[in-house]
Amino acid sequence: MPIHYLRRSTIAQQYRSELAQQLSTCTGSGCDEAWQNVKGAMLAAFSAVCPTSPIRPQNHWISARSLSMIDARKSIPAGNGTTAHANPLNAK
Repeated sequence: MPIHYLRRSTIAQQYRSELAQQLSTCTGSGCDEAWQNVKGAMLAAFSAVCPTSPIRPQNHWISARSLSMIDARKSIPAGNGTTAHANPLNAK
């Protein structure tokens, strides 16, 4: 469910309710810890209200197709990189 669904009053109310619940469990004395708690609560609340929408705040500039290709690549186990064809500099 895309983020623009939060414009719907029922979904926005669910989000506010979920966020309030998440924030009520936050504790922390430092600014960084408090920010991480708020950020985590916001992401958790959004995920609870819009569970099918992955949130990638750092990758907002990457296309959906690129993200799916990255995810597919991450699922492939990494090799050890010692074969000659894996590193052309070692093929001497």
